[in-house]
Amino acid sequence: MEDATAFVDGIGGSGPCGRLADAARAFHPFVATDDELTALDADYYQRSGPAFPPLLRTAQANQGYEGPRATDPESMARISVPVLLLRGQQTRRATWYTDAERYVAEHVADPHVVELPDVGHFAPALAPEPVAEALISFFETIQQPA
Repeated sequence: MEDATAFVDGIGGSGPCGRLADAARAFHPFVATDDELTALDADYYQRSGPAFPPLLRTAQANQGYEGPRATDPESMARISVPVLLLRGQQTRRATWYTDAERYVAEHVADPHVVELPDVGHFAPALAPEPVAEALISFFETIQQPA
């Protein structure tokens, strides 16, 4: 996936140099719409920057790893609790997220797929109400263990 490689490279060029806000700026266009990027607070990139060194380390480690993964069907089949797969309809890379969502739903025992209309990847920050409603609905409807 060329876009993924480009964002890892963009983060990689900034993160190790301590330019964490620049790393955040390199990453966010990969998942956020232009409208979402415009709506972010002025200091958002500065606040989110510290999350990028671990993100980069994880992405780099996964690129060369060939052993068992949490996403292997055998591993996912062991998940016995309900799993909420929540995605904003306007999320960039919708095909990638939809494919990932479908894959998880096919391999866990109790998937609950919810697509929120009119929101994107940043719905928790920019439109928290529909996210909260989906979470409340999910937790109210799943069967609680005795």
